[in-house]
Amino acid sequence: MASFRREKNIPMMLLVWLRTYTAPNGSAKGQAFCTTLGASDDMLDKDLRRLFVNTAFYLTGLKVADWNQWVELDLHELGNIADNGAS
Repeated sequence: MASFRREKNIPMMLLVWLRTYTAPNGSAKGQAFCTTLGASDDMLDKDLRRLFVNTAFYLTGLKVADWNQWVELDLHELGNIADNGAS
């Protein structure tokens, strides 16, 4: 197995994180979801799509569905994400 601990990978880049913030005037607090993922081809991965959906549920206070309740999208019906559905 290849090691990722090479000079070019130090420090390692985070892929996903939640950040807590306070509004500049101090009136509100919240959380933001950040990621370095999300190119059009990345969205072909069902696990990444689920990460985005689960995060949206979590941040809005909705119950995250169990894995066996996950509804898979038919990507053929959506069209080609890379060309904005032009196919």
